[in-house]
Amino acid sequence: MLPQPGDELFGVGGWLLILCISLTFIAPITQALVAAKALSNLATARVPIQTLLRLGSVGGIYVCLAVFSCIAGLMLWMEKPRSVNVAKAYLLVGAFVPISLYLLVHLAGMHVHLFRVVFGRLVYSVVWYSYLTASRRVKVTYGTP
Repeated sequence: MLPQPGDELFGVGGWLLILCISLTFIAPITQALVAAKALSNLATARVPIQTLLRLGSVGGIYVCLAVFSCIAGLMLWMEKPRSVNVAKAYLLVGAFVPISLYLLVHLAGMHVHLFRVVFGRLVYSVVWYSYLTASRRVKVTYGTP
């Protein structure tokens, strides 16, 4: 289906607007706060090397996720042709990477809220990925890939 500017669902609005706001502002700010806390602790703490590695990994990963999320949100907002694929890629990476990281940290014997991380990441990613796949507004605005 080709985009139809005359269609009432054409453009960023409704749930798509909420996703754009989430990807462009809320997720990057949340992830930047996690990264800042990890990197701040890394800079000030005298801790074992495994803790330094964990803090550095968490900080670096969350900085990258914040940037990726912002790019995906901006691309959706600007109605770029490949933006749906970029947003879907972010949702997959944004779930898989932190879950893998925290699972490794948990298996290494360090305390993390694994269930909360896994549940939160999966719910967010599955809901929005499904929306991007099934939404008529998304199909009308970006066309069918």
